[in-house]
Amino acid sequence: MIKKRFKDLMIPYFMYSIIFLSLTNIFIALHIYPAGQFGFPEYIGGVVSLICGLQGSLFTVTLWYFYQLFLVYVIHAIICRLFCNLMSTEHRRFVFYIVLNVASIVMLQIFQAHSELVIMKLFIRLVYCYVAFVLGVLVRIFYNKLNINGITPLHAVLFVAVGLLLYYMNGFTTIDVAAGNITYVVAGIVGFIFIFCLSVILDNKFTKKIADVMSYLGQNTKPIMAMQYLFYKPVTLVYILIYGLSITELERFPLIEDENLVWIWIFYTISGVVFSLLADKFLTVLKESILKKR
Repeated sequence: MIKKRFKDLMIPYFMYSIIFLSLTNIFIALHIYPAGQFGFPEYIGGVVSLICGLQGSLFTVTLWYFYQLFLVYVIHAIICRLFCNLMSTEHRRFVFYIVLNVASIVMLQIFQAHSELVIMKLFIRLVYCYVAFVLGVLVRIFYNKLNINGITPLHAVLFVAVGLLLYYMNGFTTIDVAAGNITYVVAGIVGFIFIFCLSVILDNKFTKKIADVMSYLGQNTKPIMAMQYLFYKPVTLVYILIYGLSITELERFPLIEDENLVWIWIFYTISGVVFSLLADKFLTVLKESILKKR
């Protein structure tokens, strides 16, 4: 399992991060990155940061999730092996996971006082991710217990309720999970329920083509997460050309914010998703072509 998860998560994590690190000076010259000095020492520092699970490149800031998820899988496998007798039945497993989650939350409160240390921030982030992971396992066990087949009024009610909750939470949720904000975990769980209900509704009430598109996007999450910030830049460039702004505005990360163009997020989303998938397809074809020549 560890070997498979390393291949699925850690290899893309390092591959994308190293590529973006290597292109840093090119990005600086193109005003895609803010101007600065980036030489061999900075490159080595970036690689060390990657190994430690810290941000190695501006565009790969979201890939911390791959690193943390791999560690969560490893820790969960060890815990399951050590306490397999306590999880011999589904009922015992459910109770064990609840106790495990409570213990993790208590641990977070204890170590929160030392969150100014980098190593402690990494540890707190890992425990938060593990709490979210175990909550997901509990939700799956509970849902399987309900034995629901197909769409029900419950899916529709949950979809609307959590959608409104997500909209409300957008005002105060932070993406800095290392800061120890439990709201982040709550937003993750609520978001999961929202996407799950949406997938059930699409699969049962809409055409198979829509479900296939959603499935395709889900299966290609890694390249989208890895390259979306890079491919936000074409939209920003068009905005700069239309409004006659300085090319240095392209350095803004991750995107241009304009209160008069609240709908611009649609173009950013389409650009980030579509160009990321095209780039991934190109890299796959290039890789296959090189392997064939060998």
